[in-house]
Amino acid sequence: MKNIKSLVVIVISLLSSSSFAAEKKEFGRKNVLIGADPATMDLLSTVASKVGAKRLQGEPTIELRYPRKALKLLCLGEGAKYPDMVATTREMNDEEFKRCQKNIGSVIKLKIGYEALVVATNKNSMDLDLDQRKLFMALANDVPNPKTTGVLTKNIYKTWKDIDSNAPKQAIKIFGPADKTRDARSVKVLGMEGGCRSWDWIAELKNIQKSYRLYRELCHVPRKDGLYIKAKTANADLTKQLQSNKNSIGVMGFNSWQKSKDKLKAYAINEMPPTIGTISKGLYPLSRSLYVYIKADNLKKVQGLSHMMGELVSEKALGEKGYLADMGMVPMPAKELKREIEQASEFTAMTKPESP
Repeated sequence: MKNIKSLVVIVISLLSSSSFAAEKKEFGRKNVLIGADPATMDLLSTVASKVGAKRLQGEPTIELRYPRKALKLLCLGEGAKYPDMVATTREMNDEEFKRCQKNIGSVIKLKIGYEALVVATNKNSMDLDLDQRKLFMALANDVPNPKTTGVLTKNIYKTWKDIDSNAPKQAIKIFGPADKTRDARSVKVLGMEGGCRSWDWIAELKNIQKSYRLYRELCHVPRKDGLYIKAKTANADLTKQLQSNKNSIGVMGFNSWQKSKDKLKAYAINEMPPTIGTISKGLYPLSRSLYVYIKADNLKKVQGLSHMMGELVSEKALGEKGYLADMGMVPMPAKELKREIEQASEFTAMTKPESP
């Protein structure tokens, strides 16, 4: 890893400040512009703070952009208003790749890690056969009426047996993260949306522009009847709540659960347990990969962009003990991390799209 890190430093040094003088007038912007999904904003902000002002020409601007918008802006063209780098929760699709090739040329794609949610409980608690649909039925504020297709009702499920006839007749009690935290967003996107989409008529709403708001309200709003209990503070310890409330469950980030594995067990979802292996292979349903896309030409046009890239793909950022893991990102296995760092050190551009 040390040799790879040295190579990154050498390549970055070739993109020295002398390369920027001729480009600045033409480009029209001095600082790095980044588009980031809510799941990646804090991660990119932290990376920028590690690079420091000396290597950056002004503080990077990080704008909130969901994947479709972020990738569209990245590939629309060159210039001050278009981002140099975007961080997304999905891969670029074929249409987006072709737009990039046409308008801006080469793009460097990097996987930086994963986001994953775990459903955990006291080790002495009941066993549950959970899948994404059952989890949605336990968490959602509104659910499809079981008797009438296309009709919603306030959540009618009070016990696990109401959801699954084979489950114990145990009252549903779920502890979750505090509002406006990374894990709270994960509950909505990873914990609820997959199960919500298992009804075909709801899944179709996402693709109808006029119905998209309804889709989000249905798929992203946890129940408000007191059976889903949100933590009051961002650093609340859900482990203590689960230990003192037998047969309750908690939804938490994978890294938080890892620190409490001796006290809590995690439920398999769709018969798939949460492990680094199942997450990295895309098998565990409550997880997703995180990506960064960078305009290759802008590494020579925008001072500090190459340093941002170098810091981002360092082991101190992405490694098992890296600072991004401390922020909740699930690190890649060692072999995968080594491959990503090698590709970054060689400034390897995408050659074909990989659709989600």
